[in-house]
Amino acid sequence: AAAMAGKPLEQRKANAARRAIEQQINTIALFGNTAYNLPGFLTNANVPSASVDADGTGATTTWSTKTPDQIVRDMNDLPNGIVTLTKGTEIPTTMLLPLEQFTLVSSTRMGDGSDTTILKFFLENNPFIREVDWVNELNGAGPAGVDIFVAYKRDPDALTLEIPQDFEQLPVQEVGLEFVVNCHARIGGTIIYYPLSVSIGEGI
Repeated sequence: AAAMAGKPLEQRKANAARRAIEQQINTIALFGNTAYNLPGFLTNANVPSASVDADGTGATTTWSTKTPDQIVRDMNDLPNGIVTLTKGTEIPTTMLLPLEQFTLVSSTRMGDGSDTTILKFFLENNPFIREVDWVNELNGAGPAGVDIFVAYKRDPDALTLEIPQDFEQLPVQEVGLEFVVNCHARIGGTIIYYPLSVSIGEGI
């Protein structure tokens, strides 16, 4: 049978199976799975975490209430904290933000008359971070549902996502009047070999 768009139904089912498995891998990579004792990137008890300064409008921590200078300070504090805590042994290279905050720093200028965005200013002036990206799952991932951001050393010596078996489609099986194609993958979770190479800022 063929779908109305001219795409084989079997291919659409295979694509849906692959997408479902990859979404589950993404969830386990970030949050782990307690039932199977799989570690997650954001749930490692040995990774330092702390709230950002509560000096926004109304003594809040959220970036939407802070000035560009305060946001840059928060962005600098997170990776600088890793370097200070490890006495320079661990140097973070990457920062991850929720989409809303990523959009904020990407589109908000540093000040009157400046064409430089917060993000561009930060990347040009922070001595450690070389890449800032967004991860939707950071939205509400902190204590009491606050938004978080992460700085870490993007290096397989520091952390890895263990996937012993990538997505695999097995041969077709005939079951009654149906043809069944089983798919599977295996994941071992995110292993952080050097937890102090990662830091989480809460409340942005």
